[in-house]
Amino acid sequence: MKATIKKLRTFLTFDAPLEMEHISTLFASTHSQCQQLIPAWGHTSTRQKLIANYWFSDVVAHFTAMISLPVLFLWLITSHFKVGYLAVVIIVVLFYFIVTLFTTYWPSFVSNFLPKLETIMSTYQHEQQEKIIRKLEQQVANQKEQAKIEREQIIEKFQKQLSEQQEHADQQLEMLQVQLKDKLVEQQTRLLNQQEAIQNRFQQKIALQKDEIVQQQEANKKCRQAQLSNFALTLIYYVFVKAAGINSVECDDHTANLLLKLYGVDRGSLRTNLEFIAGSSSKRKNLGERKCTEIRNRFEEARDFFNEMEFPKGVSLIRDLETKILGS
Repeated sequence: MKATIKKLRTFLTFDAPLEMEHISTLFASTHSQCQQLIPAWGHTSTRQKLIANYWFSDVVAHFTAMISLPVLFLWLITSHFKVGYLAVVIIVVLFYFIVTLFTTYWPSFVSNFLPKLETIMSTYQHEQQEKIIRKLEQQVANQKEQAKIEREQIIEKFQKQLSEQQEHADQQLEMLQVQLKDKLVEQQTRLLNQQEAIQNRFQQKIALQKDEIVQQQEANKKCRQAQLSNFALTLIYYVFVKAAGINSVECDDHTANLLLKLYGVDRGSLRTNLEFIAGSSSKRKNLGERKCTEIRNRFEEARDFFNEMEFPKGVSLIRDLETKILGS
């Protein structure tokens, strides 16, 4: 009896649709039912369905009950119900609905129902995610256990096959030993002759390979001698950049990586050379005579390269750069 009175009181005061437990239970049941019909049903769709249920079910039912009781009471106490009363009732009902909408239904929806619904939806999503994570963890654990069992079975099977093969090999070996023991004397001489012939051919191949290695080393030595130094390669890159109209050359890892891709030599050496050429003048102070001579030789290498290319602009730029770094 008390429970019935409590339900009736919460219904008449419009507290039932706003209770947290009611919204949570309705959200879970609605979401579960809709997912059974539509597997791709999402939480946002359930939220929209509960909002529609608030307005078209809870609000309509509460307003109908609040109007039906006074109308029924009026009909009972009025012996002669006139048509004019109906118009008055309709006007009163419309006025009461507007007042109730802006004083009860809409404020309760915005400040009470909707925040609780958002909280419940967020909590439900979190619980669903945790269930999915636990399910995936359980699946992973089952798969690991299954994989472990299969691995043990494979290892056991492999060991069994290996044992059988070993026994078979031992039997064959014993048979071969018996057969070879009888033929060993007559085959020994033939094997020695074959071994000698093989050794002769092997020695000839070794001699040919040695000659090829020597020739390849000489070719590599000539190739290294013909290759320009790292400093000259950096000078050529710098001149090409300037000739292309690029005003500044950055002395950073990005440029060093580009030079590494271009030349395929040590990146640290390329960056050091680039900082010396295009960096601050403080790096070029107090150069010894030997260092200046070495740098002039590198400039000469780069100048010869541009002369062979018949690139006068490059020759002019390399000459200006040499004057800038080493002076006249």
